[in-house]
Amino acid sequence: MLRGALMSAFAHALLADIRRRLVNDSFRYADNDFNYIIYGDLKAVEKDRQALATLPAPSLERIFREKEKEIGSLIALNTTLYDMLADDYSRKTLVTRSAYMVLGHLFVKFPFYVDDYFQKVNALRESLRISHPLEHLGEAAFSQPAELYDLSSAGCDFTCLSERFTLYTFVYDNLYTYAQGKTHIQVEKGDYVFDCGAAFCDTALHFAWKAGTDGRVFSYDPNEKMVSIGRHNLDLNPKYLPCVALFELGMADRSDEAAFLLNSVASRIVRAEKGTRGTASIRTTSIDHEMERLEIPKVDFIKMDIEGAELAALAGAEKTIRQFKPKLAISMYHKDEDMRDIPQFIDSLGLGYTFYLKHHSPLIFETVLYAQPS
Repeated sequence: MLRGALMSAFAHALLADIRRRLVNDSFRYADNDFNYIIYGDLKAVEKDRQALATLPAPSLERIFREKEKEIGSLIALNTTLYDMLADDYSRKTLVTRSAYMVLGHLFVKFPFYVDDYFQKVNALRESLRISHPLEHLGEAAFSQPAELYDLSSAGCDFTCLSERFTLYTFVYDNLYTYAQGKTHIQVEKGDYVFDCGAAFCDTALHFAWKAGTDGRVFSYDPNEKMVSIGRHNLDLNPKYLPCVALFELGMADRSDEAAFLLNSVASRIVRAEKGTRGTASIRTTSIDHEMERLEIPKVDFIKMDIEGAELAALAGAEKTIRQFKPKLAISMYHKDEDMRDIPQFIDSLGLGYTFYLKHHSPLIFETVLYAQPS
């Protein structure tokens, strides 16, 4: 499979990047482990230092032989997207992400993870944090301790219960925004936005702040705990209440009932019999249905981060996408095949969308496909 795929531009770029990282000692990272980045676990750093110190001389032939199946799969799934991407930044992002999947955290660090990342995260936390009795609400839902933050002094005019790492994406990374060169894909003043996968509504508030009083944000999440926190976050920002509508519904290809696997921030729609342990029954809807039900006059921006249901939800938005050609920001990290299937679906609509890719995390998560209409 690998040899047969070597003619593609993506295959050449990926193999060249893997080779570059293996032969150059500057691509060795002891501070790139999940447990260190998320929990500050210094034991993980020491463990990786020891691993790097005893690492045998990298053999390109051995790596390509041992990882042939993984590399071949990445080439098969990512070649079409690589050819669709409109700029070098996006293509490099795809190559870097793919190299990470082959070599792991010891050899690949995402550009998001800048040298002063932790200093900036901690400085934001100290300068923006405010105490509030709602903090206990996050204990069972957040992967990190939840605290209340006032982001107004950092240029984002809202208050929310959130995690410290999310602050960085709002202030420094401008989450769900693609800005490279002359290309800018983002929520703008007056935009009507579908926020699919609302979680705690911190992103909804960010969208509402950017869209302004003439914009609207329609937020959807089927997780009862998330929605409860989301409603508290909205209540903390009364000036945005007329602009944001939050619905306890899952976004899919149709209005129906579905099984929902309960797993904190990674809860997702699954195929399971009703009453299966660890699942709950939820109601789903589609963007096309919501446009009619709520009599929404237009849509300018669609964001989806719905734990692998993105392709189905896009199918449930086809009529809306064809009519309004909104900007799209679609998460692409939940299923490997999404890297192939999601851009192919959008392209198959024949609407002339241009594609870009950005990675919004120091970890493998938060890869977003941006699509801009012609």
